[in-house]
Amino acid sequence: MLHAFILFAADDPKPDGGGGILSMLMLFGPLILLFYFLMILPARREKKQREALLGQLKKNDKVITNAGIIGVVHTIDEKDEEVTLKLDEGRMKVLRSSIVRILSLKDQPKETESTAIKATK
Repeated sequence: MLHAFILFAADDPKPDGGGGILSMLMLFGPLILLFYFLMILPARREKKQREALLGQLKKNDKVITNAGIIGVVHTIDEKDEEVTLKLDEGRMKVLRSSIVRILSLKDQPKETESTAIKATK
């Protein structure tokens, strides 16, 4: 890649080096635009989605943390950015930022007819 830049610089028709800034912009401008579209825009979009997810968090939501812990939100402490999760065997405090996903009804496995019959017996 560097060899291509050296070849472009060697083919400069002006031996006095005029137009250096314009030629630099022509070389690095597309690279800067590519970096912006591939790195900065997706990061902004992901940040907005994350803030929206954490803004929707409410009591009795079933959530997954980044450690893979599945629990139900018991309390939300806005001041300390902590969430208390109810687990099968107790409760656990986690940071609000560690919540990765809120499980909705469509994400949970549907109860089959046979398990519904067993639960009623």
